[in-house]
Amino acid sequence: MSEKKKYEKFYARITAKIRRIRYGRRMVNIADKILTRIIFVIYPLLLLWVFSGFLRDGGTLIGSVKATLPFVLVPGVSFVILSIVRNLLSRKRPYEEYDIDPLIHKEKKGRSMPSRHVFSSAVISMCALAINVPLGIFCMAVTVGAAFVRVIGGVHYPGDVAVGFIVGVLSGCVLFII
Repeated sequence: MSEKKKYEKFYARITAKIRRIRYGRRMVNIADKILTRIIFVIYPLLLLWVFSGFLRDGGTLIGSVKATLPFVLVPGVSFVILSIVRNLLSRKRPYEEYDIDPLIHKEKKGRSMPSRHVFSSAVISMCALAINVPLGIFCMAVTVGAAFVRVIGGVHYPGDVAVGFIVGVLSGCVLFII
C-alpha cells in the first residue's frame, strides 16, 4: 500500500466515529476554537498576574516590568524563530497532499510543520507552569487536547503537533533557567 493510501486510511479511521455523530464536524470545530481561545485568554491574564504580583509584594514599576519581561520575550522570540523555520520548511498540510475531507476547513497552503498553534499553547503552558503548577498542568492538558483536535481536524500531521509541542516545552524551559 502506498504512503498516500496509508495516510488516507489512517485519517478515515481516526475520524470515522466523529463523522457518524450528527454534529461531529461542528463539535471538532468548536473544540478547536475553544481550546485555542482558553490559552490565549490565559496568557495576558498570566502576564498581568506576574506584573501586579511583583508590585503587590513591594516591588517597583521597573521591577514589575523586569519580572514580566521573560514571560513576554521567551514566547515572543521563540515564536519568531519557529515561524521562520516553518516558512523555510513549508510542508504541505494533509488536506493538500491527500484525498481527505478535513473536519476543520482551512484555505491555508503549506506551513504545516511545526504546528504554531500547538507551539504557542505549549510555551504559554510553560509560562503558567513557572508561575502556578496547577494552572500550568491545566494549560498543558488544554494543549494536548488542541494538538489532538488539529490532527483529527485534518489541518496537521501527528508529527507537526508533536514537534510544535516539544519545541514549545523546550522554549518554555528557558524560563526555569533565567
